[in-house]
Amino acid sequence: MRLLDGYSDFVERSLSKVPGLLAKACFLAEIRLGDHYAHWGMEQSYGREVSTEVLRRVDVETNQRLLRAPISSLWAELEQDSGLRKLMIQLADQADVMLPVNTAAARHTRLVFDSLKVMATR
Repeated sequence: MRLLDGYSDFVERSLSKVPGLLAKACFLAEIRLGDHYAHWGMEQSYGREVSTEVLRRVDVETNQRLLRAPISSLWAELEQDSGLRKLMIQLADQADVMLPVNTAAARHTRLVFDSLKVMATR
C-alpha cells in the first residue's frame, strides 16, 4: 500500500474519479460546508484541519482551471451529462455554495456558472 500526503491522496483517489472539470467544481461545491469540507475519508485519515486545508487548496486550483477553460468545453460537458446540468443549475442558485472564497476570481467563477445556467435552462 502506497502512502500519500493528503493532497495527493485526495487528488489521486477521489477527485480523479470525477469526470470533467465542471463536475469536479460541482463536487467540491457540494462537499463545502461554510469554512470546512465534509469528506469523511479525508477527515478520518488526516483530521479536520488538514483535510480542510487540502480541500480548500484543491478547490481554489480547480476554480482557477475552470476560469482558464473555454466556455465551449464547459458547455460540452454539460450537454453530455443531464445530471450534471441539473446539479450545476441547483448549485448556481446558491451563490455562496459555488464560491470557495470571496475574491475577484470567485466572482468570475460565479459569472461563468451564471452564464452556463442561462445556457442550460434554454
